[in-house]
Amino acid sequence: MNKLYALKLELENIHGESISDSMWDYLQQKGLVQDVVDGKINLNDLEEIIKEIQIASGVRSKPKDRLLYPLNKVKILPDADRVSALSVAIATLASKSKKLIDFRRKELNKKVINITDVDKWIKSKNTQATNSSFIAKIEIPNSHKPIRNNDGSYKITPPLNISQAKNIEADYLNFLDKKLVNIKKIPVIKDSSLDNLRLLSIELSKEFSWQQSESTMFILTDYIPKIDPINSKYIKNNYFKGLSKIHMEIDPTTSPKDVMVKYSKFRQEFISGRHRDLSSKHLNLAIFYAKKNKREKWMESMNTWNSNYGITKPSWKYEVVTNFALHCKRAFEKLVSPNLNQI
Repeated sequence: MNKLYALKLELENIHGESISDSMWDYLQQKGLVQDVVDGKINLNDLEEIIKEIQIASGVRSKPKDRLLYPLNKVKILPDADRVSALSVAIATLASKSKKLIDFRRKELNKKVINITDVDKWIKSKNTQATNSSFIAKIEIPNSHKPIRNNDGSYKITPPLNISQAKNIEADYLNFLDKKLVNIKKIPVIKDSSLDNLRLLSIELSKEFSWQQSESTMFILTDYIPKIDPINSKYIKNNYFKGLSKIHMEIDPTTSPKDVMVKYSKFRQEFISGRHRDLSSKHLNLAIFYAKKNKREKWMESMNTWNSNYGITKPSWKYEVVTNFALHCKRAFEKLVSPNLNQI
């Protein structure tokens, strides 16, 4: 596998989404990819740069505060709202987790660490240069049988001699940067302190609907993850912008008006100005273009269009081939790749 391609795959794993060719080309042109290869910066640093570029270009929302304050400092909330009260209540329940208490006793000497020392603590535990790697996909011949173990892993019987695999993966610990807004990831060694922290953060995240990075910070620092009533995420399709989506997680108690305001504000980050839907004519032009045989001349295509639509809808009829070709192409582009602010 090409070294740079492998580097990009690992970066995408850390970033949590695919990296467009234009972004990757930009990083290479600026020498940032080479800086990673040379050891001047690491992949987490490069991922931070990507996020900064996306925020500056409007592709990504400005990071929000993910944490409130240490749970052990909370006595009374004089100006409590539902978000803060719910966040504190859930964190209080999480603090009673036996696994959390055991981890803090074993790894933190029954204490929590200062939030500014998280990076330092993680680095002190990440002393080995390597990490555990796992085979993601292998083909198991019919002559071998996978048997599920109690821990969810599998034993292959008889033992399988593996000489090739489709992909190699690593387990990553998620935590927050020094600004407490952006997610950082590091690969961990199986059964190490950081791996145990990773597994505990996953468990707490599932139970209390936190992000894994927030769970990690709570385990280490006691800082309460903020439970927002609405979380929005942009899911980009690098091939066709028209297939990109806005994903929203909404507290059922949130009013429709608040949802509308939040969606409208988030949507503005990706659609500049007024967005107009395509007319019925232009939607059909887009479909016609998608079906068009590339070898067919535009004059023939226009005649086919006119025979299909020109009789019943005279206003859809074309006389000039260049106009017809241009309208087809533009309609198709607007349908499958609308003008969204993306990198």
